[in-house]
Amino acid sequence: MGYKNAIDQLNTVRIGGINQYILERGDNKENPVVLFLHGGPGNAQIGYMPQYQKELEREFVVVNWDQRGAGLSYSEDIPKETMNLEQFLKDTVEVTNYLREKYNKDKIYLIGHSWGTILGMNVIYKHPELYNSYIGIGQVADMMKGETVVYNFVKEMALKNDNKEALQEIEQVDLPPYKKPLENIQTIRKWVNEYDGVMKNGELGPVMYKGMESSNYYNEEDIKNWEQGSGFNVMNLLDEMLTANPYEEIKEVKVPVAFFGGRHDYTTPSKTALEYLEHLKAPHKEFVWFENSAHMPMIEEWNKFSDEVLRVFKK
Repeated sequence: MGYKNAIDQLNTVRIGGINQYILERGDNKENPVVLFLHGGPGNAQIGYMPQYQKELEREFVVVNWDQRGAGLSYSEDIPKETMNLEQFLKDTVEVTNYLREKYNKDKIYLIGHSWGTILGMNVIYKHPELYNSYIGIGQVADMMKGETVVYNFVKEMALKNDNKEALQEIEQVDLPPYKKPLENIQTIRKWVNEYDGVMKNGELGPVMYKGMESSNYYNEEDIKNWEQGSGFNVMNLLDEMLTANPYEEIKEVKVPVAFFGGRHDYTTPSKTALEYLEHLKAPHKEFVWFENSAHMPMIEEWNKFSDEVLRVFKK
């Protein structure tokens, strides 16, 4: 990034009454702005995602934001009562307006991943005037319906592989809606990971840690905070996340949308996202399949991902 008009800034911005961290990178700060809403909740991505975004940085100012209580934006002083969807939506609008003002844009582009798609759909629904268009990766449609698909997938794979340990653990899990959400989600996600429903090739954990350890933006203490923030977010947001149901709550948006689905995604199943898109009214809508990915096409097929983002947003 050696261009005269390039930008590479990690900024602390006062958002929703607390300091939050925003990374802005691009070859030309006059380019359109795209904001990423990371998943999790709490899976802050400033530390590991920029290496996969270099192609996008040629055409956009690419913005990664470690959300409230996550990654660089984690602090023990954050009031737990502010860890709710309504506050996160307010934060998203504040970050959007900060970027619009800074880069002198009427509207910006928006990409949500997993938990970030709950924020993304809600914010384009409530504030369509702020966004050019939206991409949802691993789009959440109806969390409980999705969890049933996930549960059935894990059980089917365990039976197919005669995995007695998996079957024994799955038998302890009550069917969605879970009576013990945190415990049950952890058990099911362990086996989703085992059966390549998070990443088709390799494991996400080592990829994230390797990225953070070599990052210009994170140090050892930041990685510890990332871990703390991840747990803090899940503990405070899980119940609200599990009741998320854009399928029923958001039937029409005024912004063009595209959903990106990994063919092997059994974290937020692509099947439920496709059903949602068919039912959703929007000025333009399309579904883009990633055949060699699960939940992380922006890492597993980052070249194709960059090409598709450019194609969709340039329309």
